[in-house]
Amino acid sequence: NVSLDPFPGHCYPGPPVFAANPTAFEGDYKTASVAAFFLALFISALVSTDFSNSRKTLRFFGLGFITAVFSVILITIYSRSWVEGYVEVRTQYKAYSSREIDARIGLHIGQTGINVTFEGLPHSQGGEQIDYNEDFDWASPSRATFSQGRNGFSVFANRLNQRFRQAQFDGLPIALLAVAEWFSLDGDGIRWGRYYRLAGYYAFVLEYTALGIFVLSILFGLFRLRVGTVLMMASGATLLLTTSV
Repeated sequence: NVSLDPFPGHCYPGPPVFAANPTAFEGDYKTASVAAFFLALFISALVSTDFSNSRKTLRFFGLGFITAVFSVILITIYSRSWVEGYVEVRTQYKAYSSREIDARIGLHIGQTGINVTFEGLPHSQGGEQIDYNEDFDWASPSRATFSQGRNGFSVFANRLNQRFRQAQFDGLPIALLAVAEWFSLDGDGIRWGRYYRLAGYYAFVLEYTALGIFVLSILFGLFRLRVGTVLMMASGATLLLTTSV
């Protein structure tokens, strides 16, 4: 949990000094949770289905199709794999220090924010483990708002800017902060954060709309096959529209 205090650390006038983080979380737990749930559901159906019965076999394939569509939509909503990139650099490590290290920086952009990774090459350098994995979200935790907010880093700014300011006071590596800073800027033609936030918002809305239509297509398909087919086509069309965002 990250405190979004507009002036974090204001009681301490000195530079931030933090120990190494030995337990950096390297996985995307949201994507892993969604994938594990639907995989468990599919395996349960696979184990319990009697394939000698044609009707039960058709039900299994129908359940597999529904599971695949649900999992794909939810994973694309919550994953950070919309745009990804890595680069290996030699860079200054910490503020107030001229020490340079070799590192691998990764950027992962999703619909609700970005994730920046910073790994030492090798991980152990200078007597510490260098391995960071930081989220900078522009969407609220409930995903109810994608507000741009005001320029700056106050409580009226968007969540990404507030998180970036908190990361500065936390003393994160300079190169990691430099990547996140590009998404906090909103002026002079540099509006990456704004454009990705808007694209994420519209894609988020369209994908949840497609998910709702798909649920209706399943319900109507039970007693009105023609209506269910039309709704399923509408769900697919909405997903195709999402790819154009």
